[in-house]
Amino acid sequence: LIDMYENVVYENFSENNKKNINYLLPGTYKAKIIMDSNVNKKWDTGDYFKKLQPEKVFYFHEDIVIRANWDTEYFWKLN
Repeated sequence: LIDMYENVVYENFSENNKKNINYLLPGTYKAKIIMDSNVNKKWDTGDYFKKLQPEKVFYFHEDIVIRANWDTEYFWKLN
């Protein structure tokens, strides 16, 4: 989860399909998922000579708006 200035606000390495994030400050955020195919906990650019593609990165299609004292749910289907 990143804020509007591209600062990482929340980061988690998980294979779980559901994620709860508690106690966020009110504001607007963006969500990004990196499919870590080699499980080294960082994004890899790939290697042309080894014919390895970069790891896939997905951005949520809309801004995530968090308001004080509100519960918010977002559903994200990755293909």
